[in-house]
Amino acid sequence: MSAAPQTILFPFSGDSVGGSHISSTLIAKNLSDKFEPLFILSEHSKHQEDLLQEHDLPYEVRPDLYVPRSLKALLLCLPVFIGALLKARTFLKDKKIALVHCDNGPAQYLWFYASLLAGIPYMHVQRNPLRLTLERRIALRHASAVVSNSRFTQSTLPPLPETVRQAIIPPLVEIAAPPKRAKNDKAVIGFLSNMQKRKRPELFLEIARLLKNHAPDQFKFIMAGAFYDDYEARLKTLAQHYNLENDLTFTGFVNDPQKILAGFDILIAPAENEAFGRVLVEAMALGVPVIASKSGGHVEIIEDGKTGFLCTPDEAQSFADKVITLQNDAALKERITEAALAESKKYEASEIARRFEEIYEGVLS
Repeated sequence: MSAAPQTILFPFSGDSVGGSHISSTLIAKNLSDKFEPLFILSEHSKHQEDLLQEHDLPYEVRPDLYVPRSLKALLLCLPVFIGALLKARTFLKDKKIALVHCDNGPAQYLWFYASLLAGIPYMHVQRNPLRLTLERRIALRHASAVVSNSRFTQSTLPPLPETVRQAIIPPLVEIAAPPKRAKNDKAVIGFLSNMQKRKRPELFLEIARLLKNHAPDQFKFIMAGAFYDDYEARLKTLAQHYNLENDLTFTGFVNDPQKILAGFDILIAPAENEAFGRVLVEAMALGVPVIASKSGGHVEIIEDGKTGFLCTPDEAQSFADKVITLQNDAALKERITEAALAESKKYEASEIARRFEEIYEGVLS
């Protein structure tokens, strides 16, 4: 008789869906029968619940388990947080949770301490360059395992005790079935990311301006992703200033980013010091050539000139020149697309899920 599966808890916070939510969902979906996932949401979220329901994954919504967005918020609501912490400890015990797998940054503030109180292993997944604080230093030093999504991300971690298992495991990608690519009158040059400073959407608009000046009727541009801070007004004003209103579409938040991505002829990823860049791998798997900044985790995904192009950050003309090169050389574009597709196979969901299971087994043995 086989042993009963061990329950892995995946905590989510906030209302939106980002790379960490997608990664956790795909890992959980691809676990073997040795483990069973359970998700816990800190608030009702249509986007997150739709994602989990789409993959038929079990979850509970517990708004009473307060997840602060920062250490400052935790201290300002300390009595509420302590109450949530005690409830979270009881939850872990009652549900017989074997291990907490935390991809979501803010969720750490509750679930690390709850795991510590309950005597349950806690695995922290670092998906962005670490901004080290005293609280994070404590959490990392007392975690059972710390997984980074790239060598670049791991390089930002402090030295950790030998008792903490460390690994580098890239995000996993699942492409259901690459849709047939529509034939466009103009080449679609795309940007797919949340609109915030570190993703450098202004640089994309500068690249678009250069391309339009080079060939006014050859390109159209799509910027897909949710707006943060005051970026909606800022980017739309800049697009108007560059006379791009008739050539550019802002989609806002998209529920199915791969569907949007599959319609691009070229993806531009100008972010600097990106921890990894899931969208690059998704583009490669969908047959969309990638032009990315030569920075951070991008250099671990793209082999310049073979599986895509890497450009010096902030050099808009360099990005524009690579777009023009690809558009004018069909044979080169095909070679890069084929090499990128082959490279994307190593990020397939089942393979990455097995690597996480190895960490679980090592911690729980």
